[in-house]
Amino acid sequence: ETPELFKLQQDKWDPIIQWFCDKYQIDIMKTVSISPPVVPEQTKGILTRHFGSYDYPALL
Repeated sequence: ETPELFKLQQDKWDPIIQWFCDKYQIDIMKTVSISPPVVPEQTKGILTRHFGSYDYPALL
């Protein structure tokens, strides 16, 4: 990955990730590798409750 692409990704995605974290009062860690980040159980619970409040077709 080139430094320019990395910078572009940060510039475009960081504000979206921050908005998502602020809106749902969660902490999502970013990663720069193929390995997934560790997601706290509290965060998983908050997102599970939120997305579980929608019916399945609404999530498609």
